[in-house]
Amino acid sequence: METCLEKSASKPLLREGIAHYIELIKYLTNQTSSKKMSKDIINIIIKSPENIAAVLKLKENFNGAKAKIQKKFWAKLIETLEDNHLEVLNKMEFLDKMGGCVWAYYNKTTNNKYYYIRILVAKIDDKEIFWQCSIDHNVYVGFTVRKGELPREEGEKICTSDECQAIRAKVHSLNNNYALTDWWLGWKYTTPQLDFKAFNSPEVLSMADDMKLKEITDAIVYDAVSEINQLKELLKQ
Repeated sequence: METCLEKSASKPLLREGIAHYIELIKYLTNQTSSKKMSKDIINIIIKSPENIAAVLKLKENFNGAKAKIQKKFWAKLIETLEDNHLEVLNKMEFLDKMGGCVWAYYNKTTNNKYYYIRILVAKIDDKEIFWQCSIDHNVYVGFTVRKGELPREEGEKICTSDECQAIRAKVHSLNNNYALTDWWLGWKYTTPQLDFKAFNSPEVLSMADDMKLKEITDAIVYDAVSEINQLKELLKQ
């Protein structure tokens, strides 16, 4: 829209309409930087029934835009992991259900936030250790474990058990920022931090641009590759 604004310099009515539209988008995405600007935007909105209708239409479609960008993030992350020779488990199943998961993430009031991708790091006796990328409000990554002969929920809730102490210590030696829970040997938010629920940070908004999306997924995967390789070496000791 900024490019369109520049090219409409010779058409005052069109230029003014585009400028108003840009301000409406900034308002809806919490990019306004001052109370004065907010008041100006409100005045623009209430200037005509058409402006109010335009705002409602933008708001109605904004969840669809957010969902599309989040789906691009997951697809690019998987592609980048595979480019680095890391196999995403059940990839096709995840891609098949991703559209429904992301739609529910933005459109349902119940807890529909938890979905993830996994990479198998190592097997130790009856336990499998995974690198995992999950989403709540923010995207977070880390290492988790599953004990194969136990039922799924019980088998994935053993990270704080005595039998996992040695593995947990090796994970925490990779990064002191790792947090421990029953379900995680260690987890942390990505860098940069990505809050797909609020959807108002410069990093999340920038992922509409394919180059910025690649930069962000490259950074996540670079960190993942480094820590997965380090953990594999530690587990051999």
